[in-house]
Amino acid sequence: MFVYIVITYRILFLITLYLSLDCCDAGDEYSSSVNCPNNCMELGEQMREERERYLELLKAGNEIRQRYIEEAKQKLGETKQELETLRSQLTEAEEQKNAKNEVKTKAEELEKEALDKHRAEEDKLRKQREEEEQVHREAAENSYALSVFKKLDANADGVVSYDELKAFPHFDQDNNAEVSDDEAKVCSFENFRK
Repeated sequence: MFVYIVITYRILFLITLYLSLDCCDAGDEYSSSVNCPNNCMELGEQMREERERYLELLKAGNEIRQRYIEEAKQKLGETKQELETLRSQLTEAEEQKNAKNEVKTKAEELEKEALDKHRAEEDKLRKQREEEEQVHREAAENSYALSVFKKLDANADGVVSYDELKAFPHFDQDNNAEVSDDEAKVCSFENFRK
């Protein structure tokens, strides 16, 4: 690339030299009577100085370019190394994540099993309590019914007759202070249905 720039510069230099020559010795004129001072040496010296400055500028630019290339290579190497480090860290992190997910899944399964077992035990205990409450309720109802039956069965013969029902004013539905046969029959039938 540098050689290409130098060759291009030389071509431009020659074109500029040709175009900027200002009749320094009239050698470029054909049969001319123009009298020009011979300043070819000064113009040549000036062009050589310009060319030297230009070449130094190219050389300095090339050195800067090479420095940038080396820095870019170094940065590229560092970036590749950092990328590899990050990839290995990512792989490790994914492995750790997968291992922790497995532990979490196992723990959730154990928790679900324990929760299901606990719920089953709670359901069993609830049903047992309900059955016990039902038994107590039935026993209380039976006890109450037995006590009411004993109150109604005045002669303790195990049968409540109409005459025994008439003795209780509670069964008086028409509020005439006595329980009729019909009222006793109705009360015994309603109590029997309940």
